[in-house]
Parts: sequence; C-alpha cells; structure tokens
Amino acid sequence: MQIEQNAAADSMIAAPASGRHWTLSRTLAAAYLLAGLVATVEAVAVPAQIEVDVHAASSRLRPGAPAHYVVEVRNSGGMQAGARVVVAIPEGLQNAAWTCVAHAGSRCSAATASGNLNQPLDGLAAGSALEFHLDARVGSAPPAYVDVQASTSLPTGARCADGQTAPCRSRVSLPAGAGVVLDLSSSATALVAGQVVQYSINAHTDTVHASTAGSVLRSPVPNGLINSRWTCQSSVGACAQTQGAGPIEQVLGNFSGSELRFEINAEVAANPPPTIVQIAALSPPYGAACVDGASRSLNAAGGVCVVRSTLATTPWIFASRSPDYSLDGTTVSNRFVFENRGSAIPAGTISMPMPEGAATLRWTCAGEGMRCPRSSGSGAIQQAVAAWPAAARLIYDVSVGFDPASAIRTQARMSVMPSTSARCGISESAPPCFADEAAVPSSGDLAIEMQVDRLGASPGQSVVYRVDVGNSSGTASVRNLVLDVPLPQGIDAFTSWSCVSSGAGGACPVATGSGPIRQVFSQLDGNARLTYRIVAQVGANASEKVQAVARLVPPAGADAGCRSRSGANAACVASAGFATVPVLALDQYARNAQAGEAGALNYSMDVFNLGAGSGRMGIQGFWPDGLTGTRWICSGLGMACPEQNGSGSILAQLVQMPSGAGLRFDVSANPSAPAESAVDSVLKAVPQARGNCLPGLEQAPSMRACINEAELRAGPLLELSVDAREAQLLSGGQGNFVVTLENRGSDAHASRLDIPLPEGIERIDWYCVGHAGATCPLASGSGAVSGNIALLPAGGSLVYSVRARIGQVTPPRVGLLASLVPPAGGRCAHDSCIQSITLPVSHSPQHIWI
Repeated sequence: MQIEQNAAADSMIAAPASGRHWTLSRTLAAAYLLAGLVATVEAVAVPAQIEVDVHAASSRLRPGAPAHYVVEVRNSGGMQAGARVVVAIPEGLQNAAWTCVAHAGSRCSAATASGNLNQPLDGLAAGSALEFHLDARVGSAPPAYVDVQASTSLPTGARCADGQTAPCRSRVSLPAGAGVVLDLSSSATALVAGQVVQYSINAHTDTVHASTAGSVLRSPVPNGLINSRWTCQSSVGACAQTQGAGPIEQVLGNFSGSELRFEINAEVAANPPPTIVQIAALSPPYGAACVDGASRSLNAAGGVCVVRSTLATTPWIFASRSPDYSLDGTTVSNRFVFENRGSAIPAGTISMPMPEGAATLRWTCAGEGMRCPRSSGSGAIQQAVAAWPAAARLIYDVSVGFDPASAIRTQARMSVMPSTSARCGISESAPPCFADEAAVPSSGDLAIEMQVDRLGASPGQSVVYRVDVGNSSGTASVRNLVLDVPLPQGIDAFTSWSCVSSGAGGACPVATGSGPIRQVFSQLDGNARLTYRIVAQVGANASEKVQAVARLVPPAGADAGCRSRSGANAACVASAGFATVPVLALDQYARNAQAGEAGALNYSMDVFNLGAGSGRMGIQGFWPDGLTGTRWICSGLGMACPEQNGSGSILAQLVQMPSGAGLRFDVSANPSAPAESAVDSVLKAVPQARGNCLPGLEQAPSMRACINEAELRAGPLLELSVDAREAQLLSGGQGNFVVTLENRGSDAHASRLDIPLPEGIERIDWYCVGHAGATCPLASGSGAVSGNIALLPAGGSLVYSVRARIGQVTPPRVGLLASLVPPAGGRCAHDSCIQSITLPVSHSPQHIWI
C-alpha cells in the first residue's frame, strides 16, 4: 500500500512534501486502513484507494432458485478516473442481471444491465462507494461450489486499499450440492436407571439434483446408555446394514429425495451420569450443505452435519429471556422462558420483583405440557407451581412501563426456585435459576454490523460510526424491528446521522437526525440493507477506551435473530471501539539496495500513531554487534523528524506524535562478515504517558513500551507460515488453512513454493492473493500447489487460502505442510524452509458440544 503526503489531504495526515508517497508493508497497510487514516479528498493529486467486497445473501445455492449477491466498491482515497469493476458470471448461474446503487457523492455509469458486470468506476467519489446488486438463477446442475469473484482494474497511481497487488479482488464460494437435513428425536428427555429409551436419527435432502452416495453417518453409544440396538430403514436401499448393535458407522447410498431413518433402542445404566448426550454426525459429499430441520441443535461443524439431544436423570431447569424491546423508550417488553429438560419437579416458585423506576408491570403466562399458576396479572410476580413435569415449560410475556421522570431504571429479572435439588442451565449451577441467559432464536437471517473510522481519537475530536442493518432471508419479512444506538459513555453527542437504503425491501424511517438513535422499521423485507453514518463528538472526560453498541431488536415473540461468526443464531448486537490514547504500530522490513549501496544491509523502521495524539515519546532502534558504518535517514509523515539523519543506534525524543502521523528511518549498514548478513533488529517506542500497542506487538507492562523484533538480511529473506481456522477436524468434513509467504529482504527471483496433498486429505481447492506488488503464479486451482515464483518483491507477500476435504479414514492427526526453496543468495527466515500445522481428527462426534 502507498499513502500520500499532499497538502490537499485531510489534515490528519497532511505533510508539506507535496506528491511524495510512502509504501507500507502489508501489516501496516491493513492497520493504517483500519484506523481510517487514508486521505479522503477530491483531488486527482491524491490517487484512488480501492477496496472491493462481494457477499451473498444466502450461505448455499439451490438449483432453480434465485441467487443474490452484492458487490461493493469503496474508495478511501481521491476521485480518479480509469478504474473498472468486473464480475464474470460463473458456471452454475444463469439469467444474471445487475443494478447499481450509488452512495453519497458517487454516480453510476449505468443503472442496470444483464450478463457479466464490466463497468467503469469514474463516478466513484472520494470516501464513497458504489454497490452492484447481482441477481441470477441457479442452474439445474451446478458444480459442487459456485465461485463469484469481483475484481477492479486500476489506473496509474491508484492502489488497492488492503495492500493487494492490482487488480483488487474479492471472492465468495457457496456450496451448491445436496441440502442435507439431519434430525434427532428421543422418546423421553428425563430418564431413570433401567428405563428403556428409544430415539431416532432421520436424514433427508431438500433437493434431488445431487447424489448423497458416500455419506457417512456416525453415532456413538452415549455414556450412560447400555444394550444399544438399532435398525436402518430406507425406501431406496441407502442403508449399508439394516440392523446392528452398539455404535453406528455406515457408508450410505444415495438417499436424495427420500428419507433415511435409524431407530435406536437402549437401556439407561444402573448409575447414569446426570446428563446423557445423544449425538449423530453425517459427513455428506463434497459441496453438500447442512440445512436446519426440526432439530434446533443442528450444527455444521467443519462441513459435517451434527445433531445432539441432551437427556437428564435429575431435574434441570433452563431459563432464558429475549432482549429488551421498546417502541417508545418507556415501555419495555420481554419474553421469559422456563423449561424443565430433566426429571419431574414436585413444586417450585416463580418470582419477579418490580424493577426500580417501574410504574406498571403487566404479564401473561402460557404453559406447554403444564398449567400456569395464573394466566395473566399485574405487579410483582410470586407464584407457586404445584408440579413441573419433564419437558414442560412456562412462557411469560412481560411488559414494564417505566416512569419517564425516574433517573434509575433496572432491568426486569425473573427466576424459578425448584423445591428439590436441581441444576440450572448449561453451567449446571445451583438454584435459584435466573432467566439471565439470552434466548437462542430459531432464525438467524437478520444482520447488524458496526464500525468506527479510526482506532483512536482525542477529546474534542469527531469520529464516524457506520452501522449496517440487513435481512438476508431473501423472502421472509420481519416487522416492527427496533434499531437502538444509545450514546456511549465518553461521547458527548451524536452531532448528526444519516440513513441510506441500498437494498430492495427496506426504507429508512428517518433519513437524517442527531442524538441517540431509536428507529422502528415497520417492515424489513428479505435482502433489505440500511446503512447509518453517525458523526460523534468525543467527550472531554472520555476514558481510555470508548465502546459503542448497536442493537437490532425484534418483538419479544418474533423468534428472530442474527447469525454469529461461529454460525450459531444469537441476539443482534454489534459494537465498535476506539482509544483516547496513542495506539502505536511498529514494523521493520528490508528494502532493495540503491545506487552505491551494493552489499549493504538496507531496511526501513516505521513507527505510526494510529490512535489519539501523543505527548512526549521516545523511539529507540538497536542492532547487534557485527555491523559497521551504520547510518540512517529520517522522514516524517504528518510531522517533522527530531533529526534528519544520524549514525549508530536511533535514540529519538519526540515532543509529540499527532494522530495519524508517522516516522520512517531508512537504515543502511555493512555486515562485517557474511554470516552476519542476517541480523535481529529491535525497534521500541515508549510513550511518556498512557499508550497502547497495535495487537501483535509485545507490550512491556512496566514501561508500557511497544517492541518489534525482526530478522533482516541484505539478500532475499523469505518467511513462510501455515495457519488453520479450525482447532479440530472431523472425518469427512472440511478444513480451512492459510499459507503465507512473505519477503522481508530484497527482491527474490526464482523461488519455489510447494503445498503437497497430505495423507488423510482427499482434495484441496485454493486461491491466491498477492500483496505489495507480488503476483501469484496462478490465481486459483485444485490439487497440490507446486510452481516457481518468478519475482517476490521486497516487502511483498503471497497468501494462499486452502479448503481441504478430510477423508473418511484418516490418521489421528491431519495437517498441511508447505515447503520453500529460496533463490540463490536468499535464505528462509529463522532457517526454516518447511512449515506445517497438524490438527486432531475426531472419527466420532462424541466430544463435540454445540
């Protein structure tokens, strides 16, 4: 990434040397953009900084069904003509058409068209965005995965905002195979010793276009059950065996378009544990997806469909509540649910005191499997429950009216006290059982995200929050949603806010305003998307960390929510924070030798303040013995250097480092011996007052120093790393790995990277993204990676994202290995040219908790 020094730029990063730019490493480029410190001006002298993102409305594709994608192109630099966005419609999608939506200040070159997207971005304004809504129909026989990639070609001088080598790219890959529905049901949820329990495992598909042959179903005998026997039924002959005893592990035939059913009979052991967990896992073919069925415990764990049912041998109360819901800000509604998932309870007491500040309290009760003590009432609740059968539950809908004049308001809180020894919730704590846990909604189609435009700001400055609200269901509407963005502690005011609708089926209730946001969406249709931009003033007495929260709350009985990063449904809550103290980012990397520097060790040391402006600060740069003729030159971005040049160690004292400012020290030295051409260099920044280090840097608690250590070399120095996104793999499932190759030395010519297909993995698919001028030999592919890299420039990197299909029969641990051959005169960082990661493989889902 390159950032400009230009007099027309935002004052936060302005510098007197007009037209000069800095090239940042991939690490600092990402951090600098996260902090919101790229100039947003409408001068051609500041080049465009383009970022492209593509996301889909759904998590899978079905043959013949509509597919909706959103391609968003953002410009965090200046307005500059000559860029284009391209999306080629991939195999598996048909009848594609797109519509352009312009954010404030931008304009679309064309409003709508059909077929491939190939449009100029000449109307993309500084600090704005263009959205392209792509609608298509899934073909009758799509491939296992459908990959949609958006790319932007750039004019001279423009850059990819995230440090990618142009063209800037984004990609989304969706499965288009069979949709597998897996359910598990039990004849009883409360058990006693010697009892016979029956439970069934059902599998079917919601489509018939793809075969499920080769799927493997596994279900161990739960701890606490004995004498387990089972039968398998399939009208299309998909059962490998029709009956058996003990655990189930079967390779199934094609049951697409029909139902496969296992019936299990087992006996409760003489001394069973308090909890007995029944689990079934089905690993479907490549490209298949797990689909919610009647079982709300379905989870796609690494591509494997997993369901569980928890049985109890003692009373077990689960208490939950919906988020606070209020249309007018004074009357708050909640739904409280108390469920007995264990054995019967002779009696109990339901309680809820009047919250502080409440003027009125009204409630209704509905029972499932039991009667309510009373069906409705008002005031505090103190009710005796005569008997509480197993699997029964009580549902209370409570409405609390608060006195507008009251300065104190406490949240309504409800509990149950069973008369016998019982456990409360997943933590199995002792009673009383308080309904403090958030209820898990059955739907996760809503979405809310919150961002802030910088990592740090000082009192009196302004920050900008962005809140995105959406409904990704595609068809289902949700009524009377409330968006609540209160004024966070440390913010004096939301001085202004605006709302823009960028999707079909949603409209902003109010387009502009100021102060805290409480907006009611009377109807939010499928694929609707709203964006709020909030300008906030930092208070004089703000704490070191200012955290804002946004909530999207459905009515208490709507049973709607958002999908978390883990894939589970949850309440819709988003947050964003910034620091009111300096946030220091440090980096070191080699640079190519300039004229007259042959044989020298040349590298740069960067120190940036991505947070609030600092007071006095010290910067220290050290290198080991064995270097001679060490000299350095300092250049500043948004600030002046304390000294322009020097020799020996760097010992700089700064009066201040403004927000967004930085210093670069270009160092050159001569190794005294070839063995010392690789050195460990240490860069340290020590703020006099409070300060934070960018994550990933070591922070000394005593001195609050930020420290960066780097191995540097006169020639090419290649660093290889392999990471995994999962902690455990499942047989027949998927694993996701990231292989990164970075050059921390001078230009590397003719290196080689190999990623073989490891034992236990049936297939790998990958795509590659280059950063900081590095270009991938191939953009994507399947199978092993093996090839030469013609040029990996200084500071450049290649990032391979690898999706692996785990075999049904594997060793206990499976992983991914990458090996590197450096060029002549080059070296692997830490003398390690081979990197790998291994993960445990579970052949049985017994230990998977959902």
